[in-house]
Amino acid sequence: MDPGRACDPNGRGIALARMLSFSSIEYEGKGNIVIARIACSATPALEAAA
Repeated sequence: MDPGRACDPNGRGIALARMLSFSSIEYEGKGNIVIARIACSATPALEAAA
């Protein structure tokens, strides 16, 4: 995220989400539909239960 935009009234949420939360973000349509993905790995307990 550009530090120069830190005080902008909008547009920071997506930049923060990209940096902190989501492994990928895609926009569909006019940009009002968002598909966000979070990459996670299975824990040993979950693999043993499967």
